[in-house]
Amino acid sequence: GDGIYLTNGSRPALSGNQISGHTDYPISLFANDAGALLPGNDFTGNGIDLVEVRHGIITESAVWENPGIPYAPTGTCQIAGSANLPHLEIRPGCEIQLASDTYFQVGSTTYSYNMGSLYAEEVLFTHQAEGEYHRGVYFARYATDELCQLKNCIVEYGGSAGQANVLVNYAEPTLDG
Repeated sequence: GDGIYLTNGSRPALSGNQISGHTDYPISLFANDAGALLPGNDFTGNGIDLVEVRHGIITESAVWENPGIPYAPTGTCQIAGSANLPHLEIRPGCEIQLASDTYFQVGSTTYSYNMGSLYAEEVLFTHQAEGEYHRGVYFARYATDELCQLKNCIVEYGGSAGQANVLVNYAEPTLDG
């Protein structure tokens, strides 16, 4: 099984832990709770050395630190919220391994009150398995444009279901490098 399995809404501050010897993931959590991972953990030596990020909507601002192993969203993750305009920052050196046919969506396609933003610097967005393709990073119509930036990122193996590595739909993110 997993080393730590967090249910939706669980956000213990995880720092300075060694989690190894498990048959599956060292940690499994929902997308909205991934900001609980702080620097200084060792997640190696498990059956699947990936941080399993289960699908969901990121409704609160968070920072995804570099955990030393890739994040692996197993479903689509969306950054959007009506109450607090969530902002996700993904720190340099992180690797995001998207599952086949999933994507990272920033903002809403239909509701102007469901905005969100993403800042990622020196992040690799890639696939989880050879021969599989994800749908990429999708900046939707109601992204908070002035806070959306991919800086010196690599997005590869996207394009499934007629999408692209980076899809911009009536949005104005900054794409540098």
